[in-house]
Amino acid sequence: MNKDIFDKMVINKLLGASNSGDAINSCGTQLVGHRPEIAPKAYTHAIFKGLEEKDINEMELDLGTKFSPMLRNFFKFANGMMIFSGSLRVMGYIPSNSDASGVYDYPSNILTPNVSARVDGLLEGDLVIGWYKKDGSYVVVNREGQVSRYDVLDSGEEIQRWVDFDNWLASEVIELHKNYTY
Repeated sequence: MNKDIFDKMVINKLLGASNSGDAINSCGTQLVGHRPEIAPKAYTHAIFKGLEEKDINEMELDLGTKFSPMLRNFFKFANGMMIFSGSLRVMGYIPSNSDASGVYDYPSNILTPNVSARVDGLLEGDLVIGWYKKDGSYVVVNREGQVSRYDVLDSGEEIQRWVDFDNWLASEVIELHKNYTY
């Protein structure tokens, strides 16, 4: 996905929740849709600042994999997301030189389910890149670039499949946007 399409298919949909409380924090995270009725620092969406090339390379090294051009582009645009009040989290990377302390400073760490607490049943080359709050299901990109959602709490079976990362993200933003109450 190029930047123009990413902005049109993903970011512009998320910016529909924008209000006067929107902010960009000291780590560059774009906070959209301030929700003070939930908590003083609650937001509908957190779009984490994209990574530099050196950080993407470091992440690939730590994960022991090479990203598809599609996934690499995503990490340049956004180092993960926490969208629709955490309904969907797209994991990202916490660079080794970071000093993360706040919930919106960095995304859920992609290294955890892929390295330090590798999810059972993953094949070599599979990469957990997200999860859904509603049912705890994981989102996995396989070595062919296809994306699957897996029920990891009960059956372990595949729930749904998409042809690639871009189609998964764009379609899920549209679907969650339709069903989300602002």
